[in-house]
Amino acid sequence: MQTVILIFTGVLGVIVGSFLNVVILRYNTGKGIGGRSMCMACRKTLSWYELLPLVSFVIQNGRCRSCGARLSMQYFIVELLTGVSFVLVASRYVSNILVSSEQSLALLFGFVLVSLFMIIAVYDLRHLIMPDAFVASFVGLSVIQLFVPILSGGTTWFALPTLLQVLAGVVVPLPFLILWLISKGRWIGFGDIKFMVGIGLLLGLAQGITAVIFSFWIGTIWILGLYVFRVIMQLLSTRRFEDLGLHRIIGREIPFAPFLILATFIIFVSRFDLLAFLTHF
Repeated sequence: MQTVILIFTGVLGVIVGSFLNVVILRYNTGKGIGGRSMCMACRKTLSWYELLPLVSFVIQNGRCRSCGARLSMQYFIVELLTGVSFVLVASRYVSNILVSSEQSLALLFGFVLVSLFMIIAVYDLRHLIMPDAFVASFVGLSVIQLFVPILSGGTTWFALPTLLQVLAGVVVPLPFLILWLISKGRWIGFGDIKFMVGIGLLLGLAQGITAVIFSFWIGTIWILGLYVFRVIMQLLSTRRFEDLGLHRIIGREIPFAPFLILATFIIFVSRFDLLAFLTHF
């Protein structure tokens, strides 16, 4: 039964990911999220069978059926990652979904967080800016779960947050706020700092610090990987990577928000505490 629930959750995540793509592409453009989707190249309105999450992209070989224009890999990646993320969140609560409304509520809270994370990360990758409305929503949800611990896997519906829990929303971003002030915004974006407020409130001090540390590790691995990839591209002298659009990723400024978000998600799901792990030895 648990396997069936996880499969259903993954399918739900893929469908939600398709909707998130619409939000990401239309946010701040003056367009609403309603209305039919269309090809960005030929402007043809897409039929329902051209909008099946993951399936249509694979069947059409990543191209528009009408004009043959290559579709952005964003559609496939966002749908796939959202599905996987929903399954990982569900894996925390799957044994209790059928018997506990409290755990089901926590599961829904996790799905909303994943959706916000996906929108913020991809939007930042596309535009090099974190959308304030969604960052504020994340911080707001983090504040709410302080008073309603059941949302993040706690056992009580209401509780007053401790002073340490509140201070985590200040302490986690404080060093980076200082760097932002010293550099006048050149070393780190203010959006990252606002997001760290939510990280501290959501995860607490120890796990919030762990998430920030992880984000730097992930960012370092990513940058080194891109450097190696660039060298391989030059050695192979192939245009295949350009056809995939990877050259635009390698040759541009890299935002920090996706690393913060990935690290936050990892800690949220695993509840890993690096500081406790290190003091154990």
